[in-house]
Amino acid sequence: MTAPARWTPNPDAAAAKLQAVHDRLTAAVAELTRGQAWQQLLQTAARLPHYSPSNVLLITSQCPHARAVAGFGTWKQLGRQVRRGENGIAILAPVTRRDAADRSGAAQPMAGADPAGAATGPGQPADRDAAQPPDAPPGPSGPRISGFRVVHVFELGQTEGPDLPTGPVPQLLEGAAPAGLYDGLAQQVRCEGFALLRHEFDVPHLGSGRANGVTDYLARTVLVRPELTPAQATKTLAHELGHVLLHRPRPGPTGLTGTGPRSKPNRLPTSSPLRTAWPPTTTPSPTSPAGPAAT
Repeated sequence: MTAPARWTPNPDAAAAKLQAVHDRLTAAVAELTRGQAWQQLLQTAARLPHYSPSNVLLITSQCPHARAVAGFGTWKQLGRQVRRGENGIAILAPVTRRDAADRSGAAQPMAGADPAGAATGPGQPADRDAAQPPDAPPGPSGPRISGFRVVHVFELGQTEGPDLPTGPVPQLLEGAAPAGLYDGLAQQVRCEGFALLRHEFDVPHLGSGRANGVTDYLARTVLVRPELTPAQATKTLAHELGHVLLHRPRPGPTGLTGTGPRSKPNRLPTSSPLRTAWPPTTTPSPTSPAGPAAT
């Protein structure tokens, strides 16, 4: 019986694949200054927070609307199968070597970088390049990153099988707010020179579909949706006040504007409802459903 031929790696082919991915990454970086590429990158990063910036950019360039990605094996562990004929999304994964104490010196794929899916779930990294830079000094023992190789992951839409478990869904608050709290927050907004308006607007929100409030520094306005309950409107107004106080533009040393803390806080008048009515003397009964509240 003839033994099956042993597979041997082709260094030239691997180098060509790595170069092609590097070229794609370079082109994607150049595109960030044009069109909606930067915003699209941020949206992908929000959905895939465990991937390195380089791999987020690679994923975005190949699958702009990626929702969840994982290796072949990880999808299999989750009960889903990659459909036949689907092309994987090429990303970079670290290659490690043992320190000098390891005489073998053989390069090993880093744990979690297996293209068959060593990651623990979709959106979990098939790469660990953000954990340690290639030129980081080796620790007392164990492997160190010596380079990168090309691996492939697959987007949720490239697979089939049972639905993935979903996380908690944000819920809007119901009921009344503590007496005087909304008025106190509104007065603080006005003290900062912003007009507070209650009317509809069209601003998307990545987590809940649409925003409940928005702060416009150019127009000096804070918008809160009119249909919100008193409890949710108060929560949203407190969130927008945080933007007003913490993110407002300030003059820089060259006359340019940036973001940063204010040089001197504006103090509320002694008669402000926010001073006299909060915190309440009694704890109000909870009126909101379980789960995180939408902003």
